[in-house]
Amino acid sequence: MFKPKNRNRIIADVFPTLSVGDCCINFVTTFKYLNDNLRDDDDIQREVKNMYVRTDILLCKFGKCSFNVKLKLFRTYCLCIALWHS
Repeated sequence: MFKPKNRNRIIADVFPTLSVGDCCINFVTTFKYLNDNLRDDDDIQREVKNMYVRTDILLCKFGKCSFNVKLKLFRTYCLCIALWHS
């Protein structure tokens, strides 16, 4: 879990331990999809890098194919359509 977004309303810097069953849930500064500012910039960068890797693999394996074939392959396997809302 993240600390509250509106930090000027924080009453204390130490919060009680939250647990689900026997598992304690800790505060973190980053998560796979969000950073401490609740921004998804890191996730977007990760997806862009993955797209470049997939594109390089496609060009390596299908570099001699026609432009239309490569375009179809790119749209199918490399271009992951994801909607990010800022």
